[in-house]
Amino acid sequence: MALHVAPLPGAIACLPGKQQKTTPNPWRLAWKTLGTSGTCTLRHLLHPLPIEAIPPALWEHHATDTVMLEETRTGDGKVITLSTPTGKRTRMIVGNYMDRAMAGKKDHTYDSYDERDVIALLGLSLGQRHLALLTLLFTHPLLHLREMAVLLEREMSSIERYLGVLRGLGCIEPITTSVGQRWRLSERGLRLIAATHHVNVQRIAIQQERDDRVNLVQQGVDVLFGHLDHTAGIYGFFVSLSQAASEGRLQGHDHHLLWWETGSSCERRYRDHDRWHNLRPDAFAEYQAGELRVRFWLEWDRGTMSTPDLAVKCTTYARYVASREWFKQETALPFLLVVTPDPGQERRLGRVARATMTDECGLIIRTTTLTRMQEQGLLGPIWNQVLPYSEGKDLMPRRTFDL
Repeated sequence: MALHVAPLPGAIACLPGKQQKTTPNPWRLAWKTLGTSGTCTLRHLLHPLPIEAIPPALWEHHATDTVMLEETRTGDGKVITLSTPTGKRTRMIVGNYMDRAMAGKKDHTYDSYDERDVIALLGLSLGQRHLALLTLLFTHPLLHLREMAVLLEREMSSIERYLGVLRGLGCIEPITTSVGQRWRLSERGLRLIAATHHVNVQRIAIQQERDDRVNLVQQGVDVLFGHLDHTAGIYGFFVSLSQAASEGRLQGHDHHLLWWETGSSCERRYRDHDRWHNLRPDAFAEYQAGELRVRFWLEWDRGTMSTPDLAVKCTTYARYVASREWFKQETALPFLLVVTPDPGQERRLGRVARATMTDECGLIIRTTTLTRMQEQGLLGPIWNQVLPYSEGKDLMPRRTFDL
């Protein structure tokens, strides 16, 4: 209640004193619901399944279980059929998987196991936080330690410990770059992710020759690595936004970075007037500020695009908006946020956007500079509205991107 979260479904009961020798019957305890503290019974909380819901293979002819059906009537007149297995159960899953997993963790190598067994055992031995970190590195390869800590809302020391475990098990590998040490999944990590998400590893990885052998490398990582400054800039944007949301929650504001995606995940390929077109922003995300939810595209401009290049970029957005393709997936047209390296590039982008698009297109474009973002934070009044535009708009105060 103090955290103002949704009430937990469940019940709580106080056991009798220790002087009682027999174990109390849990069905007869004085249970109370966690949400309201009102009295309840387990029969009201649990939802029994009919015997027909159990897969037939579980009740083979050699099983020694027998099933007793019991009909009970609840206070509201409902009849519930309870099935009670009696007798000795047949063991259907054979294999000391947890013992084998623990044995592998002791020598940290799993060298005595087949690679397929290693993947299965890792799925048992790794904790949820290790798997969450692996999934984050799969979704956003080449993250830095500090970025992972902010995005997962964990202490850096905890992330360091998780990385040490995963690296020792051969699931990840570090890469030293000009923007700090970055991390990516190894071949074993990719196979584990593929097994966890029930997809063929060939769908998420490509073969690459390295060190006189052929290895599996995650698709798209080479592109990110080739534009590492650009990649680090985009990651830094969402790390700053996630950090700002956390600070907002500490001040009592309901702010959350709900999700974000980059690269091919946010690419939109569509057909318009018998021709195929692509829209590929640098990122696509959704942010919650109280009851307001803002979806936006992000363009991270490093100042390398000339005026013609900016015109092509603006035309791409204008064509996509005019095609109404966005309406098939979105209830409202997302914003377009652009971060530029300096005021000169910001003004240049504004002129090109206003020359390429009109207010009638409905697209809201807001820009800021890297310096403003670093000094005032992403939630501060740092955004200049390019579209919709009116004369003298450049003289108006800047705003937050959610207004």
